[in-house]
Amino acid sequence: MKKKIFKVALTSVFLLTPFLVWLSPQEPQALSPFELNQHLTGQYQAQKKQYLQVLSSYQQIKDDFVTARQRYLQAQNAANSNLFLKKIQTYFPSAIDTMISYLETAQKRIENSSALSSEEKQALIAEIQTDINYLQKQKHSFTSVPDLGTAKENARTLKDYWLKNRLRARKWSCQILQAKVENILTRLENTANRLEEKIKSLQAEDQDIDELLKEIANFRTKISQAREELNAVQEKCNGLADSGNNLSFSEVHQQIKQVNQLLREAHRDLTAIARKLTKYRHKQIKVFAGTGVIHTKGSGKMAALGNGSVTGTVDPAGGGSLTIIDQNGDAQVDTNGQGHKEEIGNNEVKYTGIGTISVTGSNIIVIINGSGLDITAKGTGKVLLKGNLTYQIGGSNEWKKVLPGGVEASLSIR
Repeated sequence: MKKKIFKVALTSVFLLTPFLVWLSPQEPQALSPFELNQHLTGQYQAQKKQYLQVLSSYQQIKDDFVTARQRYLQAQNAANSNLFLKKIQTYFPSAIDTMISYLETAQKRIENSSALSSEEKQALIAEIQTDINYLQKQKHSFTSVPDLGTAKENARTLKDYWLKNRLRARKWSCQILQAKVENILTRLENTANRLEEKIKSLQAEDQDIDELLKEIANFRTKISQAREELNAVQEKCNGLADSGNNLSFSEVHQQIKQVNQLLREAHRDLTAIARKLTKYRHKQIKVFAGTGVIHTKGSGKMAALGNGSVTGTVDPAGGGSLTIIDQNGDAQVDTNGQGHKEEIGNNEVKYTGIGTISVTGSNIIVIINGSGLDITAKGTGKVLLKGNLTYQIGGSNEWKKVLPGGVEASLSIR
């Protein structure tokens, strides 16, 4: 009797395991987000624990079965035959129990999946139930098997059944995977569309958005590649439904891994774009070459760094302050005799209770805080604005609003 007589194609059903991680549970409507998470986590852990217990028991029984088979193949006497038959009567039912437990877990995961429609779920669950019913009937044929010859025939029947039906099992695994990945792709694309709208809205604020647009384009390229790979996977999975197709399932599995890698990369890219967009929206960066003048009004903070002048007014009742760091020691300051002057040290002076401001100098830093600002900065350097402010560049009549994070303007005079 050959060594392969009693081997059953168990691996075919266990090859489906990697795909179960793609299945996401559906949300019970009555639960809060926290309760939902607790519910789904507990449900999954219970199913996993039960399956692992069955699998552990099967592994122990399998070891005894393999030992008995080896003894029988070495010496086919009555004692070894009887021992081998007893191990068959426990091994195959245990193997079938493991398959059933796995399929029942798969059923529950499909039932809780949000990636499939209710009709698709019902169809897949019914298909799996057909397999479960068949396997349950097969258990009895092994527990009461009278001799090794009958056991051989039963094992061949079970093996042939799985060789025939594993292709269908793989096909529904692919169907679940494709639906799940399609949902992921759709969510990523919708998020990208929203980000792109926000990016383009910055264009109205004269921001340089070319880099962000390039990154969005790169993201869409990866999504397109993922879709192409997924379509190829689906074609191969459809081919698996034909029992005459000998396509290696490892090839399908490898392509699925490639899709997964593309999705991971695309998600990382999208996260990076969102973070950069947050920085853009929190600080407008503008370069105004050739103008050299910026005028701002409102409440908030204005800081000027460089060479030139800062003049204007601030509401004395609004708790306004003026801080000057005179790095070259040539700054000229006029507050029209208003306010309180405080020497901070290291060429830094602070004025409070001021109304009128006039500061000129080179390599100076001027910081103004308060309400009722009406300030003009002229010269070369940088101006930073933050708060409830509007600003005007050069001789333009167009006033723009400062975004929540502020504006950084580089000024120069040609």
